[in-house]
Amino acid sequence: MIAIELKRVLKDSALILAVLVILLAAIATGDHDAYLAPALEVFLLLQASFLGWSLFERERQENAGEYLLTLPVSRLGLLARKVLPRLACTVVLLLAYLALYRLMDLPAFLAPLPFAVLYGAFFFVSAALALSLRNFLSAFFLACLLLFGQALLILAADNARHLSGAILQAGSTSAAFPLLFAVLFRGYDIRPVSHFNRRFLPGLLLLAAAIAGAIWLLRPANWINYSIAGDGTLLRNSCRLSEVLPGGARVPACLVALRDAPQGGSLLAVVHKPRPGEHCIQKRIVSLDLQSGSLRTLYAIPEGWDIAGGYPGEIGSFSGGAFLVLLRHAREGKAMAVEIDERGVVTTPLPGAALEKEVSYAGFLSRSPLRLLVIGKERAVLLSSDGVREIGAAETACLWGDRLLLFDASGMSLYRLGAEPDLLWRREGRFRKVLRHVAGYESRYVLYRAASRFMLLDMEGGAEASLDLPSLPFTYQARGADLHIVSAAGPRMDLWLWRRGRLTRGSWEPGFAPEGIRISPAGVMAFDRQRYGVYRFTD
Repeated sequence: MIAIELKRVLKDSALILAVLVILLAAIATGDHDAYLAPALEVFLLLQASFLGWSLFERERQENAGEYLLTLPVSRLGLLARKVLPRLACTVVLLLAYLALYRLMDLPAFLAPLPFAVLYGAFFFVSAALALSLRNFLSAFFLACLLLFGQALLILAADNARHLSGAILQAGSTSAAFPLLFAVLFRGYDIRPVSHFNRRFLPGLLLLAAAIAGAIWLLRPANWINYSIAGDGTLLRNSCRLSEVLPGGARVPACLVALRDAPQGGSLLAVVHKPRPGEHCIQKRIVSLDLQSGSLRTLYAIPEGWDIAGGYPGEIGSFSGGAFLVLLRHAREGKAMAVEIDERGVVTTPLPGAALEKEVSYAGFLSRSPLRLLVIGKERAVLLSSDGVREIGAAETACLWGDRLLLFDASGMSLYRLGAEPDLLWRREGRFRKVLRHVAGYESRYVLYRAASRFMLLDMEGGAEASLDLPSLPFTYQARGADLHIVSAAGPRMDLWLWRRGRLTRGSWEPGFAPEGIRISPAGVMAFDRQRYGVYRFTD
């Protein structure tokens, strides 16, 4: 019976085999490989699908279905005798293609492994449709729908996946369809095929729906942002989920870091509520336990109000045992200070109309009396309930302790912030602060350019030094008396260390091309949507 089936397979698939031979000859003798090689893949999939679908085609044509069922073999034995010759032809054809792929260096839409899995999936899924569909093209298009539709759903659920990975997963999970067919075929008898289809087709739809539902429910979070705390703890968030690493504690909310708690073990964060096509709404300020992932609500942000200024990790500040943060209502031109401690929450109205549209930093200088430093795109001001005191023009600024360094279009100025701002020195010239690109965590060192030189200013001690850097750094961060400088170029990063007046160079490759880089006193983190790597600083 197997020999007869082999002859039938070769005869029935002669046309597609002839097309494959013609395509190979055209590729070997012509110069249109880029167009013909993908066409070869399509016809190979057609061949695999035809070999699977034609399991019972000859019996259907010759009305020999009843005779087939009277043979002295079990239903699964009969199915094996029908499948094995076709499977053998499928494997031989696939191996021949893979050999030619290597020998002729054929261009291809898919790499060998994903194509092999897809090729096999077309054979088995089409074989599962062999009884139910009398038309080959209908079986082929339904197999395309089940396989490519699943791959597209996987890509939609996980935008970090590549097509090859989606096809590998779709091909693997599609094994459920021929398994369902094999189970139901055990009870197949001489009754009309419609009787078999009443059980098989609903089962097929339920399986497809179950697979699609599992893909969607188990989809990864599609992380959109990462941050690294001062102790090295990582927080990543999507629009619906946040996760603390290491440990993997998950929180069903979109969390953005505000600042580490001084006592350690917890992180203050703001919960965001996504709005399709619009900016997220800030809902509440919470304390996140970095071990358990539990949340404790500290303050519900009123509707229309937003936290003003800063990067994740340096938003707001602690003073006198309280966390202080600046909120404003941009539409109504209002602002208020929020003080959160163990006793509760105290809010203080502030002159919000004096604030610029974009606030890059808002730091509290004292709690009693309440005084804030607010830095916008054009100026720096001291803000209190009594009013606004302008310090000076500022395109960018740095704050460390009571020292404030302002850069404007014509120079740079250093202030001491006491009861009144005290100008320590002013330098005229073209100075440009090196940006720290979503760094977080204030730094005692300021890196800036003076003409063609990179200069380093220690805000704590006042010393300055010239640094011989070959290119503009991406970000930098102080760790005690050390300064770590990061220059990024693709998947490789140059890591410079300034220690005791000496500059040394190292390098780090996270193993992938990062979409973003974050830095804190603990180390450097590189990430894309699903992968991350951390280079930890050591003393």
